[in-house]
Amino acid sequence: LETLSLMNCQVQESDFLTCLKGWKLKTLQLIGCGNFGRALLTSLSEDCPELQNLEIYISSVSSVVHPHPKPFDDDSIKMLAQHCSFLETLSLSTFYPESNETSNVLPWQFSVQSLKHLAEHCPKLSLLNLSHLNLSKMSSTHGFSVADILNYFKLHCLKITHLGFPNVQGRDHEKELLSFILSYKDQLVSLNLENNVFPQEFYKDLSQCSKLRFLVLENTNMSFDSLKKLCMELSFLNFLDIKRCGQKLMKEISDQKSSLQLRPYLFLKDR
Repeated sequence: LETLSLMNCQVQESDFLTCLKGWKLKTLQLIGCGNFGRALLTSLSEDCPELQNLEIYISSVSSVVHPHPKPFDDDSIKMLAQHCSFLETLSLSTFYPESNETSNVLPWQFSVQSLKHLAEHCPKLSLLNLSHLNLSKMSSTHGFSVADILNYFKLHCLKITHLGFPNVQGRDHEKELLSFILSYKDQLVSLNLENNVFPQEFYKDLSQCSKLRFLVLENTNMSFDSLKKLCMELSFLNFLDIKRCGQKLMKEISDQKSSLQLRPYLFLKDR
């Protein structure tokens, strides 16, 4: 078995890991199939060395409220990268609750060390989507700064066309993150920054990513002026997701939609 895609299936992690030992997967997609932790990445690294595409989306509210006892972390990313050097797609993301009760609960956290591991071993990577990247968490970086590691990634992963960093932690490194994104400005096709709060200049500067076709800014603090600049200057943009960006923005869009100068082929997802 080389390709497995499961969506909205209830899968027990222990049973799945047992089955995994008999497969040599190149593509694995688990969307809304339960809660998984570092044991899955360990098993993949041991049993599926030719893995090229991995996408895991944990959609259960209970999985966020009650995180996995051994969640994904930098070490599990390291093992995966070391043994699955053919990786082209890596997406690890989770449902983000709206309620105050769960909004501060983090299912996992990656540091920039995960990016360093990927840069060292996965030069073919073209799509990277990591939720809950903590830019302030600097474990075992041997004196390297956040900017150093982001630049290291850029120098080694030259094929990136799709980036996603939902739920970024560490607001003191926004400039480094923006600089990193803009370093791919001439090749980025899609960008996902949902569930984040950035200065308005951050959003406006994304207009430099001239090849963007898909942009997800759901549940962010983007203003109408920022939205207007993106709509006007991103001439290739086909899809812009701005759901849950606040009633103020929605009202301004309703009142001033004509000023956005929306092109016929740009789909603005606002609800």
